Amino acid sequence: MTLSRLNVGGGFPAHRDGAAPDLRAVFAQITRAVHRTFGHKPPKLVCEPGRALVSECYQLLVRVKGRKAHIILYLNDGIYGAMAEWRDIGPVKRLAIMRPSGEAVIDQVDAFTVFGPTCDSRDRLPDTVALPHTIQDWDYILISGMGAYSNVTCSPFNGYGVVRHVTIAP
Repeated sequence: MTLSRLNVGGGFPAHRDGAAPDLRAVFAQITRAVHRTFGHKPPKLVCEPGRALVSECYQLLVRVKGRKAHIILYLNDGIYGAMAEWRDIGPVKRLAIMRPSGEAVIDQVDAFTVFGPTCDSRDRLPDTVALPHTIQDWDYILISGMGAYSNVTCSPFNGYGVVRHVTIAP
């Protein structure tokens, strides 16, 4: 049997942790593997690089609703909302914290356990999040690189998960 087409899937990296991925290197590796496997007659490739292409299309602005026991935060969004992917592919680490006045909060960081608003025990980010130790109630966290999946995975669980879209032109 000769393959005419091969779907190499998705999972291409996105800009989640501070460094933009080198997609040319990813595709070069795929090309080398295909040629190593199929020689000079490789099948046509189908790729699904959706996340890598759209990671920058959304930023998420959340608000701190409460702080408890020094390193526990409650936000107005969580796993049942726009942060659903965090439990599957890990956190976005490009965060900007600001006071309601717009003043940036740049301080030494602590590892916080972060919960969403639903009072459901699963509405917890799976890893700790490095945030300024002076973060407080009503502060905002702007999360970059959320991508389109942050929008489509929202659930109206317990009345949460409603997203208000705001378009900001550069």
